[in-house]
Amino acid sequence: MRRYTLVGLICAAIHNGIMFACNAIGVHYLIAIIISFLFLAPIGYGLHSFYTFEHDLAPMRFLRFASGLLIGIPINFVLMGLLISVIGLGVSVATLLCTGLLFLWNFLSARWAILRCISLRS
Repeated sequence: MRRYTLVGLICAAIHNGIMFACNAIGVHYLIAIIISFLFLAPIGYGLHSFYTFEHDLAPMRFLRFASGLLIGIPINFVLMGLLISVIGLGVSVATLLCTGLLFLWNFLSARWAILRCISLRS
């Protein structure tokens, strides 16, 4: 879990940086989430494969990893919408809260994506 936490913090910092930068230049938070996904899917997969789970890269595992992130996008959209439009928080605060709330989801989906294919071959 220590390795995942380190990589997760790196990915969270990149995600939050993208969200804050997009907000600063007027990009809507829903579009910013998609931009973040496009950057973080390959970065997160590479870091988790090599460092967190110590496995080589494989196209099928990347597709599984990206699908886990894609499932998290609607969850993130709903949470951001509730926090910003309903509760009235700013994008920066809502982004930090969503990052924390989605941490467990991202761990479980990354573990499933990278390790499941390995265990099926054993």
